[in-house]
Amino acid sequence: MLYIVIILFLLFSGVLAVVAFENFTTQVQIVLFAWQSPNLPLGLLLLLVFVLGAVLLYLVSAASAWQDWREMRRLRRRIEALESVINQHSVVQTPQGTPEVQAQGVPEVQSVQEMPPMQPPPIVPMPGMPTKPDISDMPTLH
Repeated sequence: MLYIVIILFLLFSGVLAVVAFENFTTQVQIVLFAWQSPNLPLGLLLLLVFVLGAVLLYLVSAASAWQDWREMRRLRRRIEALESVINQHSVVQTPQGTPEVQAQGVPEVQSVQEMPPMQPPPIVPMPGMPTKPDISDMPTLH
């Protein structure tokens, strides 16, 4: 996937460079409400708009990454707190010889061997589908 993104970026950048250099001699004037810009080369404006878009994309991505970094830091602190609570509890040997953690105020979890076998969920027909077999689906005897 990364190679596809790199190839697309290089293709787009190459096309942009060709269009910008071909239009460097063409002068344009930008009008925004009452403001008018001086005559500027169209190729230069294309490059400036491309760079401005890249900078804005970077700023949005950096803001999102910063929020993710804060959330990861908060979750790491929570993990450390929970691990310290687990380490504070004593380890007791069970009759089988395997260690078992005794936690105070933490509900016990059934082991996999003690849990009853799971039953498959009931079959629910899709809305609008007939519940009886359709006669056209049955084999014919000729």
